[in-house]
Amino acid sequence: MLRSFALKASPVKKVSATSSLRVLCVCSNMNNNNNILHGINTHSSSGVWTIGVATRENNNLRFYAEEQRQKHPKSKQGKESNFKRLSHEECVQVYDYWKNQGKQLNFTFYRQFIQHCNNLCWEKPEYLEKAFSIAEDMKKDGIEWNREVYFMLIQCCVRTRKPENLDKGFALKEEMEKRGITSSQLIYNTLIRGCALLDQKERAKPLFEDLMKLKEVPAGIKFEDVYKHLKEL
Repeated sequence: MLRSFALKASPVKKVSATSSLRVLCVCSNMNNNNNILHGINTHSSSGVWTIGVATRENNNLRFYAEEQRQKHPKSKQGKESNFKRLSHEECVQVYDYWKNQGKQLNFTFYRQFIQHCNNLCWEKPEYLEKAFSIAEDMKKDGIEWNREVYFMLIQCCVRTRKPENLDKGFALKEEMEKRGITSSQLIYNTLIRGCALLDQKERAKPLFEDLMKLKEVPAGIKFEDVYKHLKEL
């Protein structure tokens, strides 16, 4: 369901190089199921943009921008809209603006902003640092990391395809397990893939052995097949 609202003017924030946006979002309050409205209002020379959030059943969020402009100075039909989905980088910039404004975010929003960084790490490894920064902000707000957060951060490390960041991924797994959170099939597969992408085959073998101990993993799977598949994925 897409939720968007009109807001009156407030300080300008340049969200992309080509347009200024009216930033708006509704986030769920997980404690009492009420909605909290966050927003700023910005105008560009080409019109007014409104950013809304589509909430899905799995609590994932989708950020959209709607530009409203006059069809024609003499038109009687009013305004027309041009709707687009924000890029991952634009969403991260929305995060920066909100934090600078002192907005309180809940787990769902933190998770989604980390995921935007995760999607960027394939082509832009520098977003790994941003993902860790957002995750640290999450801790400062009193929100503990769970298995899902650790998984996303490990995935960020792997997607950079850098040996030193793969080491960080292994360190995150160790930290998580020391906290009593067990590794999942997704975490094992992600780290095995990280090893495969960097040709660290021997390092992947102990991970596969631990993976095969999980109840949900069927017997008979061979290491060579898994390693080859994840390397070529």
